[in-house]
Amino acid sequence: MGLAGPSGPSARLTSVAASGPNDVWAVGMRTAPSNPRPRTLVEHWNGHSWSIASTPNVGWLRTVAVPAPGDVWSVAGRTVLHRLPSGTWSVIRVPHLPPESNLVLVSASGPGDVWFAGFQKGDEYAHNSYGWHTLVVHWNGRRWHVATTPNPTRRDNDLGGIVALSPSDVWAAGYSQDVHGRPRTMVLHWDGRSWRTVPSPSPGAYYSVLWGMGRDADGGVWLTGDYGVSSHSHMTILLAHLVGDGWVLTPPPAASPLGSVTGASGASAGDAWAVGGEPSSSLSILHWNGTSWDRVVPQGHWITNSLLSDVVTVSPDDAWAVGERGSNGLIAHWDGSRWTRAVSSSVAA
Repeated sequence: MGLAGPSGPSARLTSVAASGPNDVWAVGMRTAPSNPRPRTLVEHWNGHSWSIASTPNVGWLRTVAVPAPGDVWSVAGRTVLHRLPSGTWSVIRVPHLPPESNLVLVSASGPGDVWFAGFQKGDEYAHNSYGWHTLVVHWNGRRWHVATTPNPTRRDNDLGGIVALSPSDVWAAGYSQDVHGRPRTMVLHWDGRSWRTVPSPSPGAYYSVLWGMGRDADGGVWLTGDYGVSSHSHMTILLAHLVGDGWVLTPPPAASPLGSVTGASGASAGDAWAVGGEPSSSLSILHWNGTSWDRVVPQGHWITNSLLSDVVTVSPDDAWAVGERGSNGLIAHWDGSRWTRAVSSSVAA
């Protein structure tokens, strides 16, 4: 399911966020036959149609946050792309970033509380072998601050998701490698004073990885990823929900346990979506009804050779998921009764 090379154009959408039903934003990348280098792709839903926004080119945008109508934040490496509600786009070079570091994640609880996460070069854990350490940067509406974050091991510590609920309640998740090089889930929490590591479910004896996070409208937080019990086992979907101060595994549906999920979002604690991909090269859409996950299989040929990366829930009858199908961007919509493929400039039939 790779992207097209120099012989043809390609597009991929990797993240979606919304401030309301008429203000949905999706970001990713696109290439042209004459230039295979990824270029910035931003799409906007105005309540009637999707259109490609005219933006500066900062490369592949990995994630997006929309803390207020028309207020859009996205990130590509060491560069932040910001849209003011007035419609003006600005390119921000984040100050004081460590050398050999990149930002790939963004979440915001409001226009003056925007959090970015990524990785930076870590310690030497063996001769000429350096691990990666966590990196979190905060924008408080006035200034930038590079936070001090923990790293459970001296090897790789990678963040795959971040969720900002308030200026004093922020979660970040990913994985860290143990002394044997096997990934184990990693969850960090900001309480308004400091970042600390908190216990997280890691069910795979061979590996457990968190690729993303999500939240619901009731203030709940979800972990998404996959795990393996042995070197020969298939990927098994990993989903967990924050209950009180701890994380509780929520088993995937028995009919579709294999694959991985990277995005989650919900209208309430009893109505959430998770998306990803399955080994059969078919997209995966799961629905949480408050007690269990169910597999939802949309109708149409567009569900094959497809991968969904992220989902945002606006209301119980309005959710959007984005990803790729072949070498085209993919946008899907939930209208309360079924998922259908949406039409946009980066989506070919």
